[in-house]
Amino acid sequence: MVHLAACLAGFGGLLLEMVFVRRHGLLIGNTAGASAMVFAWFLLGLGLGGLLLPRTALARRRPLGVAAILYGGVAVTAAAGDVLLSQLPPLGSVQGAVLALLVPGLPALLMGGAFPLLFAVFDRNARPW
Repeated sequence: MVHLAACLAGFGGLLLEMVFVRRHGLLIGNTAGASAMVFAWFLLGLGLGGLLLPRTALARRRPLGVAAILYGGVAVTAAAGDVLLSQLPPLGSVQGAVLALLVPGLPALLMGGAFPLLFAVFDRNARPW
């Protein structure tokens, strides 16, 4: 069951990234630079989340519970980010860079923190990162 959850989480991450690339394309312009910026911030969020969030004491004691909370946070922040981006007029590149950091970055940070916790269940003595 954990493997299915991990597969669905990865698929959801790809869909989420695709939505944000599309939204940022409407705001900044459909350029390779806009797509690369969203992709880079998304990967940075995944990496930082995987590095920082699983190291908390609660994540070590209850990894699946913390992962469920983090994935709930992914859903809330992604929905709020999509609503925010849909309300904005087209922006210049500096404002678009800030939004590209904040809007896809926060759900990616939470997703990156939750994914290693899914597999920490298999070996209780192993560290989740």
